Amino acid sequence: MQKSKLQLEIEKNISGKGKICVLPNEYLDPSEYVQNLIDQLKSDIFPLFKNKGFAPFTIARNIFCFIDHISALRYGIKKKKGEQTKRIKKLISEFAKFDSYINSKYKRYADYIVQIYRHDLVHNVRPLPHEIQVIDKNGRKSSGICWFFVSSELKNSAPKSFDRLAEYFTEVSNRKNLCHLRYIGNQIVINNYCLFFDLINFLKVYKDLLKDDKKLQKDFVENYKKIINSHKKIRNFILDKRKDKECKVL
Repeated sequence: MQKSKLQLEIEKNISGKGKICVLPNEYLDPSEYVQNLIDQLKSDIFPLFKNKGFAPFTIARNIFCFIDHISALRYGIKKKKGEQTKRIKKLISEFAKFDSYINSKYKRYADYIVQIYRHDLVHNVRPLPHEIQVIDKNGRKSSGICWFFVSSELKNSAPKSFDRLAEYFTEVSNRKNLCHLRYIGNQIVINNYCLFFDLINFLKVYKDLLKDDKKLQKDFVENYKKIINSHKKIRNFILDKRKDKECKVL
C-alpha cells in the first residue's frame, strides 16, 4: 500500500540522524531534549508550589506523567501487560543516586508509589482509600482502610529559587522532618518538593551522561521513535464546516 504524504512527512521528521524531533524540522540532541524537559518542569510545574494550597495532587500527577515519559525513553516500550508499571517502578528505583539512604527508600517503596500515587492520581484524579495490611517488626499482621495524602511542606529556612532548591534537596539534612517516603498512620506519605527536585536532579545526571555516552544517546533516540510509532495508525480528521455536522476521526 502506498504511503500517504502525511505518513512520509512523519517518517522524515522522526528520522532525526541521532537527534529527537520535537516539532517538524526541529531537532534536539538527547542531552538537549532532557534539558528541555527540565525547562518544562521549571516553567510549568514549579510555579504551582506558590499557589495557595500548593496544588498537591496537580503537582504530583504532572510529575508522574514526566516519570512515565522518561521511563519510556530510558527503557523503551513493550506491548505487554503490566509493562508500563514495571518500567516506571524501575526508573523510580534509580532516583536519588546522590544519596544511598534516600535511594534505598525509593527502591523499597517503588511499587507502593506507582500503584497508590501514580495510578490513582492519573486515572482517578486523587489517591483513593485502600485497605492496607501492615506487618509489624514482630511479624504480626493488621489491616485497615487508609486515605492517602500528598504533602507539600517546606522548611521556612529553605531557599526559594528553583536552582538553589535543586541543590538544597541533595543534602539529606535538609530533608529532616519532611514527610517523604515516611511511614505515618499505616501509610507511606510523599512530599511533592522532594519528589519534584529528586526528579530534577535525576534528569540533570542523565543530561550529563547523554553528552558522552553514545549507547545511551542511541537508546533515547530509538525509544523516542518507538513512542511515536506506537500509534501505528495515522488518524485523519474530517472537519465538516456545514452546520450541525460532527467533526469525525477516521
